[in-house]
Amino acid sequence: MIQLLPGLKTALEGALENELFKDPVGPDISPRIALGFLPPKRSDAAQNQDFPFIVIRAKGGRDTKSKGEVEVRLICGTWTNGDIESGVLEIHRLMDILRAWLPTHLGVCRPWVMDPDIAWEFGDKEDGKQPHPHYYGEIFLNFKRSPEANSRRSKAQGQ
Repeated sequence: MIQLLPGLKTALEGALENELFKDPVGPDISPRIALGFLPPKRSDAAQNQDFPFIVIRAKGGRDTKSKGEVEVRLICGTWTNGDIESGVLEIHRLMDILRAWLPTHLGVCRPWVMDPDIAWEFGDKEDGKQPHPHYYGEIFLNFKRSPEANSRRSKAQGQ
């Protein structure tokens, strides 16, 4: 998995380098991409400094002798200086870009291969609400270790 998360981060940075979103503290920028969690806030005054962002987080997985699987979540956040409608459209735009790009790059993190079926949701997990001016979405991805990597892994373990 040590190859999967950094590889996905690098691939997403490349995919989003020309996609600009509202930045609460400056000009529009590409989303910041972090592994695991967002970095700590520098101060209370810097509440919005992380937007826009994507956090890549491994949720869990399963390993057997012949295969490996891992669930990865992309936690997305955008900010708007406009009304609620513009905030909703901004998070939808980010999620649409990712949902269009991901299935066309299933093998971007070899030896891991992404399942083409993607699930996603918007807003708070309880009620789907968005805390204006912040907007959130989450994409759920599943990766499997490629058959070649599984074969190499079995041989390395003396199977």
